[in-house]
Amino acid sequence: MKVLVISDSHYEERLIAKAYDAEKPDTICFLGDGLSGFLEFRDYELPGNINTFVVTGNCDYDTGDGYLTSQVALINGIRFFMAHGHTLGVRRGLEDLCNNAYVNGCSYALYGHTHVQNVSRLGGVTAINPGALERGMYAVIEIKNGEVSIEPKALPFLK
Repeated sequence: MKVLVISDSHYEERLIAKAYDAEKPDTICFLGDGLSGFLEFRDYELPGNINTFVVTGNCDYDTGDGYLTSQVALINGIRFFMAHGHTLGVRRGLEDLCNNAYVNGCSYALYGHTHVQNVSRLGGVTAINPGALERGMYAVIEIKNGEVSIEPKALPFLK
C-alpha cells in the first residue's frame, strides 16, 4: 500500500497532479491549505479507486461545512492521526499533536502548516510533515505486512 501525503499546496493543482503522477499511490492524505483545489483535483482527475483523507488548514475558508481540522484515518490496518497543525501549535512544538495522536490510539501523526519536511518521534508517536507541496515537497508512506516506511520526497524540477 502506497500513501501519498501532501500539504500546503496553496491551490497549485498542477503540483498535486505531478506528485500523483510520480507516485501512483493507493491512498492520498491531504493535510490542508489548498483543500478546495485538492477536492477539485480528486473529483475530476483521480480514478475512483483512490482513497482520500482530508483535513482543513488555516487557509481553507472556501470548502464549506463538513470538513474537520483533524481526524483519524485507518489505512491498511494502521491508524494515522491527521491535522493541519495550526490548532495544535505545531510551530511551537509537536507535543499537542503527538498527545492527540496517542489519545486517539495512533502511532503516527501527519501534519502540515510549517512548510518544513520533518520525520521525528515523540512519546511513542512518529510525526510526519511532508513539507509544502507549493515548494515541491511531499512524503510517501509504504505499508507492507504491517511495517511502515516513510520517505520525504521532492518533485525533481523544484529541488
